[in-house]
Amino acid sequence: MRRRSKEGREPAKARRRKTAMRKRRKASTVGRHRRSPAVRQEIDVTRLTGELTEARELQAASAEVLRVISTSPNDVQPVFDVIAENAVRLCQGQFSFVLRLDNNLLNFAACHGLTSEGLEAFRRELPRPAGEDTASGRSILHGAIAHIPDVLVDPAYGTVGLAQAVTYRRHPGGAHASRRPSDRHDRGCA
Repeated sequence: MRRRSKEGREPAKARRRKTAMRKRRKASTVGRHRRSPAVRQEIDVTRLTGELTEARELQAASAEVLRVISTSPNDVQPVFDVIAENAVRLCQGQFSFVLRLDNNLLNFAACHGLTSEGLEAFRRELPRPAGEDTASGRSILHGAIAHIPDVLVDPAYGTVGLAQAVTYRRHPGGAHASRRPSDRHDRGCA
């Protein structure tokens, strides 16, 4: 016969187990809330300063694109070039691609930071249909960023030759850039 609690609802052993779980949960959260108000405020200030810096950089990049649009209203190429440059700067990348979608075909618009070999490999791949075989195509088809952790092992990725020529492996979708040369196999920027 099992011993029950006074209320007769659950066995005493189950009740002790629940109490122990609550105590462990409470003990694990106590350390998180022990920061002094000054430390929490300093952390918030640091976080907000970073967000402000990022917002200012984005605003400056947007202003630069708008300036170029106003100075060359009939020529879109300078606009694409500035977008590619700003993508590299904002993402702290090494290179970026900008594509145009025209009649469901991905076309070259601009790039920044590519070697001549990388640019040649990139141009050989275009124009091409917007499909599942590229991150840009996936982004267009699904209406969201398409992150590919490793393009060399993704069976659907169709531009492996480009990835090898430009030396990227990870692809966040859309125009892409990689960080420092030592990092370029690990990080990307949309």
